[in-house]
Amino acid sequence: MVAIVTVYKENAEIFNHYWMPLIWKHGPVNFVVIDNNSTLLKCDSNPKPPNLSIFYAKKDLNRNQARKLGVQQCRDNIIFLASIKGPPTYQTMTLLEGIKENQMLIPRWYDYDRGIKVPASNKYNVSVEKNKYLNCEEDSYIDKWQPEIINKGTLYYV
Repeated sequence: MVAIVTVYKENAEIFNHYWMPLIWKHGPVNFVVIDNNSTLLKCDSNPKPPNLSIFYAKKDLNRNQARKLGVQQCRDNIIFLASIKGPPTYQTMTLLEGIKENQMLIPRWYDYDRGIKVPASNKYNVSVEKNKYLNCEEDSYIDKWQPEIINKGTLYYV
């Protein structure tokens, strides 16, 4: 199966409005959320879906540290690293089900072709293999492991 890891800090509206329906809809997918030392709006869910695990960082972590912490918590080998502001579309969720070892899914922003202002590139919302990811630096994953790149799927930009 697949796990999705995202890092959260003070984004309660985005989490509740975009991520919670996605988590409830995709029950077989494990979602790991790292609450990166939120002080105002803690990441919480009541009732909590059975496929959601929330871990609370006790200090501010940089993106790589927080994501590695999330990956360490996963039981699955295939993991999709997602920005809290980039929830995957249904298309991407179905594509993740077919990702195999030594493949990397890199979706594009959903509104990119429609002239909506979104980030030009998407290099941080990707699928990885757990053990390979934990044994390298995030920016060197592709160079070190040379996965087959699959440029399909989309992400919402919220």
